[in-house]
Amino acid sequence: MQKGNLYSTIEVERGVKAFVSYGQYPSLQIPLTPAAAENHLFNCLDGDALHTILTGVEGTFAAWVYNYGLEPLGEGTQGASDGSILGDLEVV
Repeated sequence: MQKGNLYSTIEVERGVKAFVSYGQYPSLQIPLTPAAAENHLFNCLDGDALHTILTGVEGTFAAWVYNYGLEPLGEGTQGASDGSILGDLEVV
């Protein structure tokens, strides 16, 4: 029996919200529309960090990290350069 998820990355957008779920490595480069001003990233991996690239975005975004119980672990900012964000977040 195979363990783990059978997908690496799933992305869904609606209006200003984007939801991205990471199921296994390698995580894919995710193109978002410019309307995606609120991005929710879900780490469904066994690792304690999430590494990803979001494209089609501009500006600076606030970043909040929560554990599986939705308790806050930390916060910071992520800035887009050249229309993309390199996400490198510790999630433990």
